[in-house]
Amino acid sequence: MKRLTIRTPKGAALKMNDTYQSEAEAKDDLMRKYRIAIERLADYEDMGLTPEEVAELVKRTTRVKPYAESDADRLCGHCYSYIDWDALNGRVEDAPKYCKSCGKPIDWSDKKGGAE
Repeated sequence: MKRLTIRTPKGAALKMNDTYQSEAEAKDDLMRKYRIAIERLADYEDMGLTPEEVAELVKRTTRVKPYAESDADRLCGHCYSYIDWDALNGRVEDAPKYCKSCGKPIDWSDKKGGAE
């Protein structure tokens, strides 16, 4: 297995790609990252949501690419319900932003209306 960390002479664990000139520099960077992590934790706790609720929100708001069943038909990449693509004459700009069946946001970024 390829190592992702290294140990300093005093035993501190660092990411392999961290390049520090001294133990003090490594310690300062570690403290900065620690403060950032504590701030993120506090922000999370301020929301008042459980980890399960946060995971559900992420799952619900993650965009899905439409599936191209044919030249005219597009299906939601999550629930495989038909998206009213034919009525749009293939214009991605006018495509619905959300699936009417499951509510997932649709990712039209490829401008073709789905993976072939």
